[in-house]
Amino acid sequence: MSRLTSVGGEATRVGTGATQFSTKATLKLADGLKATVAHKVGSQAAVLTLTGKSWEVAHDSAKKDTRLKYKTKVGKSTLVVKQHVPGGKWALVPNPAFELTRGGLLSKDSKLVCSYDFLDRASHAEQTLYGGDDKQHKAWTKWHSKAGASAGIRSKLERGPLLHSAAAAYRAKAGWHLTLKSKFEDGATKVKTTYAVKTDTLTIAAKHKPKIEGDGAQPTLTLAMVVPVTERTDPRVTLGLKWDFCVMAPVHYADLVAEAVAALKERSGSSLKAIQKYIGDKHGKELKSGVISWEQQVKAAVKRMEAKGELVRVKASFRLGEALKKKKPAAKKPKVVKPKAEKKPKADGEKKVKKAAAPKKAAAPKKKTPAKPKKATAAKKTTATKKAAPKPESATKKPAATKKAAKPAAKKPAAKKAAKPAAKK
Repeated sequence: MSRLTSVGGEATRVGTGATQFSTKATLKLADGLKATVAHKVGSQAAVLTLTGKSWEVAHDSAKKDTRLKYKTKVGKSTLVVKQHVPGGKWALVPNPAFELTRGGLLSKDSKLVCSYDFLDRASHAEQTLYGGDDKQHKAWTKWHSKAGASAGIRSKLERGPLLHSAAAAYRAKAGWHLTLKSKFEDGATKVKTTYAVKTDTLTIAAKHKPKIEGDGAQPTLTLAMVVPVTERTDPRVTLGLKWDFCVMAPVHYADLVAEAVAALKERSGSSLKAIQKYIGDKHGKELKSGVISWEQQVKAAVKRMEAKGELVRVKASFRLGEALKKKKPAAKKPKVVKPKAEKKPKADGEKKVKKAAAPKKAAAPKKKTPAKPKKATAAKKTTATKKAAPKPESATKKPAATKKAAKPAAKKPAAKKAAKPAAKK
């Protein structure tokens, strides 16, 4: 059965021009399929995207463009095959674009991407290196057959809200670009400032997403402004309003994060990747249909829990804080104590019965063994003691020896045997 999972809308206005409206809806179909419909009111353009586990098909009705995408694993690498059909010209097929991604060649946190597009006759290669905790630093180099070479570095400073990260990039045709990112109010407001040295322009992009509790719509205010530094021209301003609301049941990501950290049971704490992997393996099918990707929701939940003290950061890992540790024993204590209190009296009662039965069994095998040897004569006693002397055994076997000794004493065969050998001589 198909199910509508999210609906969103956006309104943008550039300068004093007309306002443009666009809407977007996502539907979850059977067998893990997902359909997305995006529509622009002004141009009457509609884009339909159908996504599966390893493939994607998108079609733009206005431009008559069709894009196909397939993703698979080849050893330790990831292969992506793309096919673009511009303007409905299917005679150009097949002219695919191949993209191969391989990680861990130069270092543990490195990535190499190589691609070639047969339609545009263009190739490109990119090498990315990461360093620091949680990929705090990034350096990359790129080469494109048409755009030329480029390189850049990025570092997360996290020195107050104004300097969250800084980056510098150089491109052969565009020159140097310097970028600063700022975050305010726990990520609710983000500002990105970029200065292009070659064109001497300053670009400011701001986004504000207020925190709204409940299942209502989530608005997002956007602002983009291009300001020439030396030229005396008016800046170009773009304002936008975007709202998203999800019709699926709300998900408490804090509970999922706490469950993941408790289940992993790592001494040094669990990394963000390990937490996301656990949640994806166990709850991925239920979370992939949201407006915002569940990976971003988990990352935001981890930051909120760290600020509240529910999680404690240990380098790049997280452990449960005291606030969550105190809650868990209170819920588990009644479950553990009740069965122990019921089982203990039963075990004591069984032990008491066994102890009481033990002396009864010891008293039962009593026999009147000392009364039997009293009937024998004094001579029988002496013969029995002589024969029993070379076999020292327990006291309970002595009466049996006296009985065997009494029989030969009555017959007296020893004297007859001694007389026969004397007559032969």
